[in-house]
Amino acid sequence: MFVYVTVAPPTLVPEDRIKWALDSIERETSQNNGVYPFAKRKPGIQEVLRRSGFSPSYLERKGEDESRDAGQAKLKSYIFGELSKINNTPRVLPESQLNKDMGDQTYQLRQAILEAELELYEVRLQLEQLKSNKNSA
Repeated sequence: MFVYVTVAPPTLVPEDRIKWALDSIERETSQNNGVYPFAKRKPGIQEVLRRSGFSPSYLERKGEDESRDAGQAKLKSYIFGELSKINNTPRVLPESQLNKDMGDQTYQLRQAILEAELELYEVRLQLEQLKSNKNSA
């Protein structure tokens, strides 16, 4: 099964095509609750190149032109930085599920705090009793 997605307009300069692709990927991921809708995994650099309309080898070092290779390396690191922002965005749970989970967590945290306070109170009582026993002896 093939999934057809839009590709950056070829009239844009290469940097703008890549920015266009990254913006599209970010928008589609956020619209789909933090999951990239066109793959079973997180989008990578090859997906950005595909969405930009470039070949998979576009950013590879050719070794013929140092300035070109340096520019491609800079562009590649920019893409990796942007992808890490997109891929590390937390997934959004539906509102009702989020509220239910937060309610359960809040209840459990409150219970843990109450139990800790009771233990602290009991330890203080024992300490006071030990002090009073020591002073009376």
